[in-house]
Amino acid sequence: MTDPIPARVAALKIMPMPELKAEWRTLFETEPPPFNRRHLENRIAYRIQELAYGGLKPRTPRRFSP
Repeated sequence: MTDPIPARVAALKIMPMPELKAEWRTLFETEPPPFNRRHLENRIAYRIQELAYGGLKPRTPRRFSP
């Protein structure tokens, strides 16, 4: 069985902006921020992967904080 996540992430590049915003609402349950398309694509792609594969390990964010 093939993994649908890469195809779903790739589809973001050609998705019309209204659909991209609808995807944001579905994944984040909030209104999309007034940022540019690239920002929305990147955040949505990360969220799709985070939900499918899991987020960062708890110790990872601590490595980046002072």
